[in-house]
Amino acid sequence: MPTISLLRLRGVILNSTLCCPICGGETMRVTRPRGLRSVMVLLRIRYRLLLVNVLIVSVPIAGIGFARPDAFARPETKEILDTVLYPWLFEHTRAEGTAAAQAAGWPFAGVYTPAEVLQADHLHQRGFWTECEDPTIGHVLLPGPPYRHAEGGWRLHRAAPELPSTNQGAAGGRRTARPVTDPDRATDPDEPPLRGVRVLDFTTVWSGPYLTQLLGDLGAEVIRVESPLVFPPTTKGYVPRPLPNMVLGALARLYAPAAPGREDRPYNRQAMNNAVSRGKRSCTLDVRFPEQRELFLRLVAESDVFVENLKATTLHQMGIHETELLEANPRMIVVRLPPAGLSGDWAHYTGFGGQFDGLTSLAALLGHRGTTPMETPSTQHMDSVTGPAGAFAIVAALHYRAATGRGQVIELAQCENVLTHLGDVFVNLQLGVEPQRWGNRDRHRAPQGIYPCAGGRWVALTVTDDEAWRGLTTVLGRADLAKDERLGSVEGRQAAHDELDDAIGTWAATVTAYEAFHALQAAGVAAAPCVDASMFASDPHVVARDWIRPLSSRDVGTFNHIGHAFRGIPMAWERGAPVLGEDNEYVYKQILGVDDAHYDRLVAERVVTEDYLDADGNPF
Repeated sequence: MPTISLLRLRGVILNSTLCCPICGGETMRVTRPRGLRSVMVLLRIRYRLLLVNVLIVSVPIAGIGFARPDAFARPETKEILDTVLYPWLFEHTRAEGTAAAQAAGWPFAGVYTPAEVLQADHLHQRGFWTECEDPTIGHVLLPGPPYRHAEGGWRLHRAAPELPSTNQGAAGGRRTARPVTDPDRATDPDEPPLRGVRVLDFTTVWSGPYLTQLLGDLGAEVIRVESPLVFPPTTKGYVPRPLPNMVLGALARLYAPAAPGREDRPYNRQAMNNAVSRGKRSCTLDVRFPEQRELFLRLVAESDVFVENLKATTLHQMGIHETELLEANPRMIVVRLPPAGLSGDWAHYTGFGGQFDGLTSLAALLGHRGTTPMETPSTQHMDSVTGPAGAFAIVAALHYRAATGRGQVIELAQCENVLTHLGDVFVNLQLGVEPQRWGNRDRHRAPQGIYPCAGGRWVALTVTDDEAWRGLTTVLGRADLAKDERLGSVEGRQAAHDELDDAIGTWAATVTAYEAFHALQAAGVAAAPCVDASMFASDPHVVARDWIRPLSSRDVGTFNHIGHAFRGIPMAWERGAPVLGEDNEYVYKQILGVDDAHYDRLVAERVVTEDYLDADGNPF
């Protein structure tokens, strides 16, 4: 009987996340496994009379040529994997598939509906939902804290005020925070507010690095603590030295050109690394080794914040425990960013933003009307919103420390933070309003949509009220629509949305996106052209605000970077992303006080290095 074995797959599997239907009509969100790191999935798949033993690790399917370095740049790879994957999915329920795959470390999770999220054991085990007695709608469950401080932190003070609010002065209304100053840190109004705060960055991929970049923008000294023995896929590319025939499409575009006159280390010029690491420092140190562990704890004693977004169990497997960090420095703010939390049924789940957007029901809500999750591109919303939430939580903890002198642990379960963005969905569901996919439309405003214009670009518009509706009919030259009594209310326009889409589309096809944009804005209609990256960067408004500005990185050279997330206070804009180990001498000698002889020995032992090292300790 034919057997296909995926054994030692030495290649790069494209980071492809897809939604798949499975047995029972449920939906899964699956990321095809990558190379490099063993996904360790052993599944026995029986499909008709064919027994297929699948071991998805970093290895080749015997006899099919998967040992080639370009295995996962070849189109037949996806077909072979899908031939194995889909029959198994159709024969297993969502729960069975999730249990088998997650036990083996494969990014694999269900696409939940909002009703399923409300009932999910994991969230009730963690006590996530907050009970509220609302004076208008009665008892309701609300999303709980986006982050959990060991001291102080989030709590529900009162139900939402009635609209319009007429009782702002009542008990439980607006609260006034008392001013707090840190006696250990003088503030200069001309300096970024976190100047003097040192952050140890153990983060990977996007959500964590973006968080620490925001802290750096606010003036903190952010030091990436990186093991040269552990290459971080996605964060700095899929392999340390990708081959031209190993990467296709988007992967090939993720690397900047090598800087002239520099030894080329591709991971230093990878786009993800440079996009979320500006202003940071980098040192090499592997806490799994006794001497380096001792040096790390000395670094902890000289720092203020520690941030990691590894799998929930990884930090402890590395030998780092929160209590130990606080013993080394009682003022330390220890921030953990587990995808689903440190407790509960989902705590051990591995995955990327796409999987956890499925678990939060966000993936079930996104997409055009009348479509299924299988027809909707995957999202990574969780990654993009973790950074701002985490930065706020840390600033709050620093504020608390300034008043008490105590550090603490913060747990930010990333998917719980996403759930706080969907509060209206969960409240409406409890009130009997079933959620649906609205696509580009809006439940409370009509018409709303994105329409193709002459020249191949699109324009987005929203009619926010009746006055804007009259402005739209004027731009369209459709007095008949303005006089149509059916369309005098948002409910009527909602009922006739298809008809209005046709009218707007007919007009939009006669003008360019920018002509439509200016005409609609002049008439009081919220509108904007849909632009690509190059159009955005050259837009006169963006250019006038000097938002995109250059920064230099040693192995990359000088390139433009997107600007700060907000203005109004002094912000740091000093250097691009560091190369691996660029600040070793500063960290070891100036912060840790290592003498020259000790430092030279660490260099000789390749503890201090600017290269990622293979299993034999040699540079890739």
